[in-house]
Amino acid sequence: MGNNATFQQHILETVSKARWMVDWVLHTFKSKEKCIMLALFKALIQPVLDYCSQLWSPHRKGDIQELESVQRAFTQKIRGTKDLNYWQILKKRLGL
Repeated sequence: MGNNATFQQHILETVSKARWMVDWVLHTFKSKEKCIMLALFKALIQPVLDYCSQLWSPHRKGDIQELESVQRAFTQKIRGTKDLNYWQILKKRLGL
């Protein structure tokens, strides 16, 4: 927690860890099929982003955008999502 009673530093560290995990997944697993990528996201990346989020409760727009940037970057790597925007990917392709 920062001096101004926010969790901004924690959120930045969480995003950094999640981005590292995204890079690791993308370099380790060659398949970019939807079912595999979605399972990897839910098993390895989402827990990093969600861990104790009720405590640090990201409610500032900038914090939420920073956290979502990880998911946005990951979803763009999934096969069959090149021509869709972020919200179309979440709704139509991934069912999130």
